[in-house]
Amino acid sequence: MGVLGQKLLELRQVARLTQAALAARIKTSEGFISAVETGRKLPSIATTVAMARALGCEQQELLDLLTQEKLAAEERTEVAFVAPSTDIPEELRALVAAMLADPEFCRAVQDLHKALQVLSARRRAVLLGLIADYATEAQ
Repeated sequence: MGVLGQKLLELRQVARLTQAALAARIKTSEGFISAVETGRKLPSIATTVAMARALGCEQQELLDLLTQEKLAAEERTEVAFVAPSTDIPEELRALVAAMLADPEFCRAVQDLHKALQVLSARRRAVLLGLIADYATEAQ
């Protein structure tokens, strides 16, 4: 069982919901809830958000666990953070520099960069799709 599945099981039990009741609330099957809780399947971002709402927890907490699970599917190795290319326009480099002035944001960017460097092309596409979906849903 993965960390997301364990957390969902705990939240569902605290909420005193059966798998069937949670499935009905988010319009999915009981089998899917079981598969997520046991780590056999991962939900989409939209389904993860729906689960968070149905269970009354922070969406970001479950989204973070979902991301962790997706990244854990691929073995990662340490890769040094590479500075941006010099062919990037000055205004964009200034924006990136301003964002990277925040240590927490910088760590997140470094972690993302490391993950992207070691993922296969297919896994990279999945992660970038996950980021795009999250950015679209966050608007």
